[in-house]
Amino acid sequence: MYITNPESKGWQHVAQLLTHFWHQGPNGKHACMTFEVLGESLLSLMKRYNYKGIPQHIVKRIAKQVLEGLDYLHRECGIVHTDLKPENVLVWIPNIEAYLKTDTADILKEINMAPPNIERRRSSTASWKDGVADVDNISKSKKKRLKKKMKKKNEEAMQQNNEDDDELEDTLGNLKINTQWNNTNTSTVIPSCTLDITAIGSEKELDNIVVKIADLGNACWMDGEYTHVIQTRQYRSPEVIIGAKWTNEADMWSVACMVIFFFFFFVTGSSSCDIFRYLVTSKRFSNY
Repeated sequence: MYITNPESKGWQHVAQLLTHFWHQGPNGKHACMTFEVLGESLLSLMKRYNYKGIPQHIVKRIAKQVLEGLDYLHRECGIVHTDLKPENVLVWIPNIEAYLKTDTADILKEINMAPPNIERRRSSTASWKDGVADVDNISKSKKKRLKKKMKKKNEEAMQQNNEDDDELEDTLGNLKINTQWNNTNTSTVIPSCTLDITAIGSEKELDNIVVKIADLGNACWMDGEYTHVIQTRQYRSPEVIIGAKWTNEADMWSVACMVIFFFFFFVTGSSSCDIFRYLVTSKRFSNY
């Protein structure tokens, strides 16, 4: 991506690779890639509308941006994506890095509270002899009482440590992003798997939605000759289905299927099964 043209119109609609590093693990050396932080996928957006379709003006905006990003991949990068679907188109969230830095700072404050628990854990394993001036001159019965008393203290300390650890774990498991766009003092809990643009901004942000094509793990160079199976079944092009040679035009078929799903639900309220049933029973496909 670094050698392509960042001034291209579609450049901003493809997820950007920021850097990479190598990790040596028990199963060998692995290349790890770091991408920009993005939000939920278009599949999550469809769920937001209860699978009844995305409003037309939002579908038009998404389709235009996906086509621009795809044109960038094809013309500038010479890449065929091969797996375009709603799950692989992500929503861009403005100023997300600032929100994440604020949220990370709050979490680090919680983590910094952990060392006192470690100190308590160390002190909880103290011997019954601690604090006794002359161990050799005390009676056996007193030694037993001291051991019993110290054992009880250790058990109470360990129980307290476990409760503190559980509380810290709960804190880390519920990451929060402060909402400065909403004029309230409340924080919205964000699931760790996605970042919701409406949780940071508002529902109106969807009218100005910006999306980016992601997940190029199955991408191929355009200069090759391919006949192997690609694409998720619902978005698979005819040439791939019959095992013929395919090109970057297979990506265009996938985009068209996505747009149909987004808009068809909104207009008719029908499911994907109804769409395929319509295509199969229509006159155009009746002879196949």
